[in-house]
Amino acid sequence: MLNRMVSFQPMMAIFLLSSFVISFTTPAKAADESMNAHVYALDKALVLRNQNLTLADAEWVEGDKLQLSGILRQALHEAGLTQGRGSVAYKFPLPALDPGHYELKLGPLASAAEAWLVPLDDPASAQFTQIGKVATAYQEEIPFMAHRILRFWVKDRTQRWTLLVNLSNETRYRGGLWEPPQVSRAPTLSTLEHRRQLLNFLGTGAMLIMLMYQFLIFIRRTDDRGALALAAICLSIILRNAGYENFFQDWIEVPDTSWPHDIAIKMEYIAIVTAPLSCLAFLIATFRRVKYPTLIFRMGTLAGLVIIAINLVAPPRIMEQLLPVLQIYAAGLALCCLVFIAKAVQLKEEGSTLTLLSLCIVLMLGSLEVYLFTINKGVNISAFGAVIFVFLQSQVLARRFADAFNRAEHLSRELQLEVDKQTWQIRHILRHIPQGIGTIKQDLHLGQTYSDSMRNFFPGHTMDTIRFDKLICNDLLIDDNSRSLFPSTLETLIGESDLTWNANSHLLIQEARTRDNRALAFDWYPIVKDGQVDEVLVTVRDVSELKNLRQKNFNLDREFECYIAFSKLDRDHAMQGYAQLIRYCMECRALGSMTEADSGWSRQVLIVLHTMKGNARQLGLKSLAAALHNEEQAVMSRSTKLRIREQMLSLTSAVQRLEEHFDTMKSVLERIHGSIDIRKSSISIEEILNQQFHALWNNQERLGMPRPNLELSGPLHLLSLPYQQALLDVWLHLLTNSFDHGFAAQDGPGNVHAKPTIQLHAESHGSFLRLIYADNGRGIHIPTLRDKATQLKLLDARDNPAPEAIAALIFSPGFSTRANVSESSGRGIGMDAVKTLLAAVQVELEIHITPTFDDSGFHPFQLIMNGPANRSLASPTINAA
Repeated sequence: MLNRMVSFQPMMAIFLLSSFVISFTTPAKAADESMNAHVYALDKALVLRNQNLTLADAEWVEGDKLQLSGILRQALHEAGLTQGRGSVAYKFPLPALDPGHYELKLGPLASAAEAWLVPLDDPASAQFTQIGKVATAYQEEIPFMAHRILRFWVKDRTQRWTLLVNLSNETRYRGGLWEPPQVSRAPTLSTLEHRRQLLNFLGTGAMLIMLMYQFLIFIRRTDDRGALALAAICLSIILRNAGYENFFQDWIEVPDTSWPHDIAIKMEYIAIVTAPLSCLAFLIATFRRVKYPTLIFRMGTLAGLVIIAINLVAPPRIMEQLLPVLQIYAAGLALCCLVFIAKAVQLKEEGSTLTLLSLCIVLMLGSLEVYLFTINKGVNISAFGAVIFVFLQSQVLARRFADAFNRAEHLSRELQLEVDKQTWQIRHILRHIPQGIGTIKQDLHLGQTYSDSMRNFFPGHTMDTIRFDKLICNDLLIDDNSRSLFPSTLETLIGESDLTWNANSHLLIQEARTRDNRALAFDWYPIVKDGQVDEVLVTVRDVSELKNLRQKNFNLDREFECYIAFSKLDRDHAMQGYAQLIRYCMECRALGSMTEADSGWSRQVLIVLHTMKGNARQLGLKSLAAALHNEEQAVMSRSTKLRIREQMLSLTSAVQRLEEHFDTMKSVLERIHGSIDIRKSSISIEEILNQQFHALWNNQERLGMPRPNLELSGPLHLLSLPYQQALLDVWLHLLTNSFDHGFAAQDGPGNVHAKPTIQLHAESHGSFLRLIYADNGRGIHIPTLRDKATQLKLLDARDNPAPEAIAALIFSPGFSTRANVSESSGRGIGMDAVKTLLAAVQVELEIHITPTFDDSGFHPFQLIMNGPANRSLASPTINAA
């Protein structure tokens, strides 16, 4: 369709130009071939300034103020009518005419006028017409741009006729007469007038069509500003034709107001500004290789806008005074257009030659129009030049657009071939790739395109008819929590923003096992459209072999780690550490299998896991310590989200995973030390405490801190068996607290001593044995404890308890003054575990504060443990179990 439109434009231009030439060059048909058969211009008149003629003046030819002139321009000059403002009267004697019907055309006029066509032999039968309303005062005049045709009958050649014309203002162009009155045989003038109107309407309609056409091109390609400028030129031509022809004259006979005339004049003035300015803008937008002074163009545009604004606001008489400025402005822009197009031709820009030719045609027709007006044969042919220019330039733009369209079409075909090729490749890939690939739509069904392997992962299902979440939940072995969360999570994420996806996509299933024990891994990728997740791309991989290899590698690493850890210990110490871990694991299993539990259940689990983690760390079992740390984090997270029963199920699963570590430890111990019998393992309490102290220190990175001394004193062998076991349970927590808090390096008061020391002293008091634990670190910072307790609402800010009461808050669950959380401290579990484990065997725990006299806020302290003694022991040894 675009190519047909391109070929249609020059045909329309040729048609319009041919119609104009034919109408302009062909004479009107008449009854005979005499001179009177042609159009005759009345170019001689009697001129009377500042006075009006009446019907009685038709035969009055004498007088001082009445002058006989030649052509009108000479008559006006001789009459002195080229300056000032005032009314004028014309008396046109008609030549001798042959009998017959005649027409007289008056106008178009730029002033209000009234006229009589008077037969001298019968003045009473004179024909009267008026254009606007005549008045001698400028403010009272109602001008109207129009023309009138009078028809009359000539009886014989001796009959004489006279045309009397009164004009309100002779200072307008050519004394108020743009064209002299014309006489011709009927219907010559009517035919010419109709033909002229037809051509004007045809040209205006063509420009309206071109205006819409160019504007639609601009809408389709907003970067093509040349089309917009050409549309502005079309609008200028439409305004020019509408103003010059004054389309209101076809509906208004005698106006009651001057607004039709004012609108017509304003439209013509606007066209004088916008036509050359739009032409220059068109050239700039079309020929982009030509360099031009941007500042001058912007200033010219601004000046044009100012002129248009003045024209719209001010009355027409102001613009009449500014008409020379307007003409100079238009001429300057026309000169800029010629210079610009000359540079474009020099640079051999595409279409520049045709543009130069069309501009020359416009200038030539404009010059011809001026010449025709000077010889009293004025015809509005400059508008046809503009029409030709627009059609030729639209041909340039259309050709460019057609070339661009053809290139785009060619590129589209190439892209389509490439798309078809890549589509075939993608289909081939999807058919043979060993991974399941597909997209999940908002209804949670798979899209139409997915790999064939997806059917292999979920056999026995029609992939297009079942929801993907149902496919996973029904066919894969997943826990109840994931089974309930996965469908709602997936359904919620599709249609939400990508930020929501980033925050919640971890809730989607990452790994699962099939019923035939294959391990499947899932990867989820959002397909974002307009900031929202429109679909989800999912990939499914069989990672059974990979997981088996990883598990084997992990088992080997774990086994190697156990070899290193237990090879450093003798048989008794290794059996004792293993026995403790087994006991903690059994406690976890018991907590997970409880039928009833209260809100403190999670706290008990955390204490056992934290104690077990400390023992694993002091033995050097880093993988087991890391697994216990992860499970500890999981318990803390689940305690706020899941119910107790669901937490128990999760703990049971965790214990099953931990038992794999114990199986490895048992196997390594059997290889190193032979058969395992933890009931026969016996070791002194002092040796166990010493061994755990040094093992814990060796497995911690304490940079910048010297190794502390451990001083054990007193009858520790008199501890009862439960008391001994509780001490072993809390020993690692006490050491960790000293390492991380008491001996932590800190500038200022309370700094650590040169040689850190930890003391455990036993005192016998009858049936009770008192243990005193202390270190020579910086002590407890009471102000920090008070602020933390106030923050946790354990203390009221207005309370002022004793330092011992504040220090006792370190045994509160979740209480910790450490700013950064580490694997060993910072969660408020260690000291809570100390108090809880000792209380379970009826051991009382106290904290004693030593007063200080400095302002540091640090206070040395002692932990006092009072528990039952066992005096029946024959030797200072204990059963490791």
